[in-house]
Amino acid sequence: MHSTQDINIRGTTPLTAPRQLKLEQPASDACYELVTKFREDVKQILEGTDHRLIVVVGPCSIHNRESGLEYAR
Repeated sequence: MHSTQDINIRGTTPLTAPRQLKLEQPASDACYELVTKFREDVKQILEGTDHRLIVVVGPCSIHNRESGLEYAR
């Protein structure tokens, strides 16, 4: 019997942990300013004072209905 799992995978590379990545590549002040601005933009859209449309995209696929609903909440 032949294996059918992972037959096209040559190898894997572990991802850098978020904490380590933040230490190695700290965000600039300009980055923090942009995040603050964008959060304010979203707030205004949700409050109706900014008439732009906002689209929130969740998981790329949902295999479990309850998990999808939990994510949405």
